[in-house]
Amino acid sequence: AGGAEYVAPRTLLEMKIARVWQDTLGVPQVGVKDNFFELGGNSLSLMRLVQAVYDETGLEIPLNRQFHNLTVEAMALGEGDLGLDKGGDSFIKLNKAGDLNVFCFPPGSGFGIGYRELASRLDGWFVLYGIDFIDDAVDYEAMLNRYVDEIVRIQPEGPYVLLGYCFGGNLTFEVAKTMEKRGYSVTDVLMVDSWIKDTLTPSETSEKELEETLADFDEEEKELMSNPLVRERVHRKVKATLAYEAQLINSGTIPARIYEMIAKDSEAFRLEHQLPSWRGATTQAYADYRLEGAHEELLELARVEETAVVIRDILEQVKRQIEAEAGVLHGS
Repeated sequence: AGGAEYVAPRTLLEMKIARVWQDTLGVPQVGVKDNFFELGGNSLSLMRLVQAVYDETGLEIPLNRQFHNLTVEAMALGEGDLGLDKGGDSFIKLNKAGDLNVFCFPPGSGFGIGYRELASRLDGWFVLYGIDFIDDAVDYEAMLNRYVDEIVRIQPEGPYVLLGYCFGGNLTFEVAKTMEKRGYSVTDVLMVDSWIKDTLTPSETSEKELEETLADFDEEEKELMSNPLVRERVHRKVKATLAYEAQLINSGTIPARIYEMIAKDSEAFRLEHQLPSWRGATTQAYADYRLEGAHEELLELARVEETAVVIRDILEQVKRQIEAEAGVLHGS
């Protein structure tokens, strides 16, 4: 459609805007470089689009702008300070339908878009929500509370199911503790090749991690990173995420079942370095599983099919358990 070659959304905000375009224009798929008018948009549907984008993302798109090259990408970049920050800081539905909501937390890159392939493979079974790292809260406690507020906005009552890949697992654990403190019941937490942090990260490790993560972005997202505005935002997001990770120690326990999935490659590394597991972090049941492939491939096309099968089986189990517990509560 629209003559441009299809480029899938690369950030949660682009994904959100593309969805709004699809609804407004009644088309099945919108790439981030497709032109609004070439897809059949007109000045009337443009008014509707601007309103719908604002409702969904809080982005205000001034109608006096030059609209000859209107794309999802251009909208997501916005002007001045609009853009990646807004819209990514709220949970975004990554697939369409399912029996249970699963809230997914960003890995070290800071971006929740990485769960997109997993979400598409769980569509019809479970609804996955993704969020970016919240990097503009006054302090970390306020940040954790914002994640909780976001979850409750989507699902006002428990039980809640959370999932984290890599550093996302460490963040998930802290959010689960905050939810408990506020009286919300988190029953199940899925840790995807994430290890519990019981020590501070040395600053040289932190620096190295930052350099590697940014180098990955530059390599994989050449086009995205060639825009200085985007580049600056990506750098800020990654830095903020890794700074939080560096000072984090996961202490205490949560009363949620923990399912720990370990990549076979990571296993040898863990044994060698005697890394701790999440086993001691729950007062409830703990179970561990093995995943095929290397850590960085688990949610990528190389391995996501296999990862999705394991996660789906775990979530089926979670669903049955939640239903059984609800049945006991309602005396049925």
